[in-house]
Amino acid sequence: MLVKALDDAHQAQRTSQKGLVQLFGEAFERNNPGAKLAALYSTMDLQNRVNFNSTNAEVIKVIQSEADAAISRTYNILRTRIDKFGVTQPNIQQLGGGRILIELPE
Repeated sequence: MLVKALDDAHQAQRTSQKGLVQLFGEAFERNNPGAKLAALYSTMDLQNRVNFNSTNAEVIKVIQSEADAAISRTYNILRTRIDKFGVTQPNIQQLGGGRILIELPE
């Protein structure tokens, strides 16, 4: 159920401008009508944000916020490590869709 939705989301991402989390939510709904994401995501780590009564839309918002935070942390780690080496004028940008662009001078 979850793996099929993830596979479908990855497949759809190739031709879509939507984010992976949104595509995952759509694929989950399409493949599992009436199923609740809260049953899969009401964990100890997310207990203050997701409970068994949370709607799929609410769970998708939580997943998106977790993904955004992970991307932000990754960006900061990359910037810190590149700055530590004293690289002159690196270009580090957060792009849409959870991507980070890094250009280093030769």
